[in-house]
Amino acid sequence: MKKQNNKEYSLINNSKNENDSWLDDWRIQGQEGYLMNKYLVFRTFDRKLCVEDYDQCEFCWSVFDKDKHHPKKAYYQPDEKVWICEKCYNDFKKYFHWRIIETEDHS
Repeated sequence: MKKQNNKEYSLINNSKNENDSWLDDWRIQGQEGYLMNKYLVFRTFDRKLCVEDYDQCEFCWSVFDKDKHHPKKAYYQPDEKVWICEKCYNDFKKYFHWRIIETEDHS
């Protein structure tokens, strides 16, 4: 039996469902190198926390301030200073093994 490389094996075994593989998703473009097993904060988008005014989802590149399909709440990774929209978070949380450490309280 031919041995698969570790990344390919990991991607296949963490597929979203039997027909979808992480390998087929255009949004995965090397983020494994800096977002795997990270803690995230679910909070209101804040442009001041962006690196060089980069106000887009790290995966799908949707602009948080302008795209009506992406609400202003998102997942923030403070070490890398990147934002992840709710859709991408839900699509990739199993593969990336993300954990939420805190959320904003809007009471």
